[in-house]
Formats: sequence, structure tokens, C-alpha cells
Amino acid sequence: MKINTKQNEQLPLVIGTNEQIENIHKLRHNVSFTCYTQAKKLVSEFIPIENEEDFQKSFVAYVRNYMNSDQALTYKTQKAMEELSKSSTLLQFLEKRYKEYKIPEGLNYDHVIKTNEQLEAYQYAVKLCDLLNAHPLGIKSLRLLEIPLIKQNDKYTPDYDKICSL
Repeated sequence: MKINTKQNEQLPLVIGTNEQIENIHKLRHNVSFTCYTQAKKLVSEFIPIENEEDFQKSFVAYVRNYMNSDQALTYKTQKAMEELSKSSTLLQFLEKRYKEYKIPEGLNYDHVIKTNEQLEAYQYAVKLCDLLNAHPLGIKSLRLLEIPLIKQNDKYTPDYDKICSL
């Protein structure tokens, strides 16, 4: 995740990008696009795809509508239409996958702070990260980020036993 470390910003504030979800959506888009491409290649062997938008809405309905039109008899032989009908199961599968994996365009993957409470928590987390990253012995000495603290009376104090055992 990319992180914005600027402080004293106005709300709403973009603090980072959810790269994990963005990458998942890219993978889903690739599956969807592959299904669309395969369906288009399959159908275009038998009939012309004159309206991409209608074809994207439903591969199967597009073929049915074309076959029910008068153009179907003049474009290809009846045998070609029968071959396309045999491919309807594959076409239905491709359409199902296409719709299942299709991601709407224009999604925003930004992490946005909208409240002062979120801003305060974010600024505190940035300060804590700066402290951890500046540790003179390095993060490895913190034993997997175990921070030697004890909470007493709602306040944190150093845990001297843990510090001395490092």
C-alpha cells in the first residue's frame, strides 16, 4: 500500500492506495476480457458483430436476435447457423464468466480519511512508524515488532525486564 505521509492536510485526505484490491480487480478484468475476446472470436466466425454494446450485454441474446432476423438466412448457410447453435453452451459459459468477473470502470482504490478522528489516528500511526523505523538497532531487534511496554493505570511505561533481555 502506498502511504501519504504529509500531515496538517485538509479533509478529506487521500492517504494511500489499496493496491491489493486494485490488483485483484486487474486480474478479474483480465479474465473478463479473455472471455469477451473468446466469445467475440467464436461468434464472428458465423455472424458479424455490428453492435459491440449489445453484444457485451449478452452474447447469447445477440446471437439469438441475429438468428431470428431475416439477415441470418442471407449471411451464412443453414449449416453455419447449426454449428453456432452447437456452440451455445460454450457461449453461455463465456457470458457467465464475463459477467461474473467484469469490474465496473472508474472505481477508486484510494484510502480516504473523512473525519478528524481518522486523521488523528493516521497522524499518530505515522509518528509511531517513524519511531520504529528510526530504532538504532533496527526493527529486527524488536523481535517481530514486540514492543517492550507495560500498561499500568491506563499509561504505557517501558518494560525493563524485556528491554534487558534483548
